[in-house]
Amino acid sequence: KSGRSRLRMLPKANAECMGQALADFAGWADPDRRKVLVLILDGSGGHTAKGLRVPPNVVLHRQPSCTPELQPAEHWWPLVREGLANRVFDDRNGRTATLTTRCPWLMEHPAVVGGAVGFYWAVAA
Repeated sequence: KSGRSRLRMLPKANAECMGQALADFAGWADPDRRKVLVLILDGSGGHTAKGLRVPPNVVLHRQPSCTPELQPAEHWWPLVREGLANRVFDDRNGRTATLTTRCPWLMEHPAVVGGAVGFYWAVAA
């Protein structure tokens, strides 16, 4: 609803990194651990792995397969890709440097993020 976001760049998309991201998000979104945080996820391997550690105040809600339009985060990716558009990178480091500039910019501009991912049905929920 507010457009606030928390972004982390991690080296892999696996259960260990996803667990780190969930713990970071839970500590940021609810430092007093008084809320139940419901996250909408797709069915990727890092989101469904048996070894995934989910903080106690986080509930994962998985969307049905093949429904990216229902996943608010899918509409966030074009905002991230804007920083990469029409650019050529010599290596992964150049791309990473660009993303480490773009992602904090998005966090500082919640109206931009909220406009892209603030589905009326998600905000109402």
